[in-house]
Amino acid sequence: NKTQDHTKVDEQGNILSDAMLSISNIAFDEVKLGHMFIEQTVYYHDMNGSQDLTEFQFYGSMGCNGYVSLKFATPIYVWLLENM
Repeated sequence: NKTQDHTKVDEQGNILSDAMLSISNIAFDEVKLGHMFIEQTVYYHDMNGSQDLTEFQFYGSMGCNGYVSLKFATPIYVWLLENM
């Protein structure tokens, strides 16, 4: 539920402060995904309602309302081996 009130800008439009969510250290059965998490995820957002829902590369931080999708298969160890 991020709103425009969460982003503070100066008179020139430069962002002074903002709210964002950083996702790191994702693990399955204590096996950290590391960079593989970034490679396997997609970030969907609509620029907080100002555009259509769009797919973006995910780099670990969410600055807009949306969701990150990670598709994986079970058994998880087979998926990990196939995607490492």
